Amino acid sequence: MLELIFNTVLAAALLFFLIAGGRIPELSSAGDFVEAKGFPVMFSAIALVLLAADTVRMGRELTAAKRNGVGQAAGEFDSAKIYKVAIVLAMTVVYIVIVKTAGFVPLSVLFTFAALNLLKSRNQVFNFAFSLAAVLILTLIFGRFFGIALPRGVGILKTVSFYLY
Repeated sequence: MLELIFNTVLAAALLFFLIAGGRIPELSSAGDFVEAKGFPVMFSAIALVLLAADTVRMGRELTAAKRNGVGQAAGEFDSAKIYKVAIVLAMTVVYIVIVKTAGFVPLSVLFTFAALNLLKSRNQVFNFAFSLAAVLILTLIFGRFFGIALPRGVGILKTVSFYLY
């Protein structure tokens, strides 16, 4: 049931972005096949379609669980899930607050590693390798290829970050 509420809130946010994206003025250059508003509208529409498909799937699973008498009772919350959501929200707030000081790369590796451990991935070597590889790939794509300024950190972290992007 909690998932359906989440999907409803997410659908409202995606609808807002779809409407707001449609109001972006049409600015295009000669080689631009997707205008400035094209990407927000396109991604919002795709996300809404996927969200609708997920909601239908979830509704079918809930209906089947009710028929079979399996699942949680209405209004019953899984405290372990709520605990994990609270931890991820707290981690995200801390991440946002200290990313400029700690730098994007080291903090993102730490955040990803902690999130994988929270999701009960037991292989610590894989968790670390995946965290490092994913963050480095994202850093190279956005920092070097797209030229997006990522937080560099302070001191030695700032110096080292210039070698990456």
